[in-house]
Amino acid sequence: MGHTLEILLEVFTWVGFLAGAGFGVVWLIALAADGTWASADAVIEPGEGGRRVAHWFAADGSVARAPLSVADEHRIGDADAARIYYRLGSNRMRPTLHSPFVRLTGWLSLGCILLGVLATTVSLVGMFAAG
Repeated sequence: MGHTLEILLEVFTWVGFLAGAGFGVVWLIALAADGTWASADAVIEPGEGGRRVAHWFAADGSVARAPLSVADEHRIGDADAARIYYRLGSNRMRPTLHSPFVRLTGWLSLGCILLGVLATTVSLVGMFAAG
């Protein structure tokens, strides 16, 4: 294996593992800051001003409601019912369990760690192949 390739693999190994650890820490902080969300089955009905509204039973037995955002409308579509996730103790809801930032940092962390593992594997295989 060439000297330049060995250096590149070493750089990709360090960058992959360090960036993966960094994104992992950011992911954990974002996950904790995102809070606790519970799932519920919501009924979607027409609301005021043409915006549709989601109604669901909260964990404490109360009925909660929240107007759908444009992104929620796009994700739910024309359905009359949907599985939603709501913030405990409030009328905030969304159609996914985790926020887009939490999902992004989680995937970036995983991707960087996989880059580090791949670079390490290729480096070790090249080292043993060279003898």
